[in-house]
Amino acid sequence: LKFMKKSLKINKKLGNSNEVALRYNNIGFLYEIQGNHEIALKFYNKALIIDSKIGNIYGIARDKNNIGLIFKRQGKKKKALIELRNSLKILRENNLNQLTLTKKIEENIEAIKRDFEIN
Repeated sequence: LKFMKKSLKINKKLGNSNEVALRYNNIGFLYEIQGNHEIALKFYNKALIIDSKIGNIYGIARDKNNIGLIFKRQGKKKKALIELRNSLKILRENNLNQLTLTKKIEENIEAIKRDFEIN
């Protein structure tokens, strides 16, 4: 976490928005695996704002997937499904052949449907 924050600071100084968004995403993930979901969500949203500003379509899809997973962990199943479906829609509409992310999102959606019996 310490090194990720240092990298974030350096990339901010350099004005490298793509890397700043990626660092926010990475920091969010580190907080997520520690169980700090609110802090993780904050960092994922920061990444989403930057990715949206710079038009990083893959980044937007990735961020929305991660936000959806946080909502899932918080028991906010409807919000989770909205984010995950939006993520999948973004990938498909932009013909991004990100098979790994696409498959992961589809699996996340199906898991929520099974876990919470949503159709």
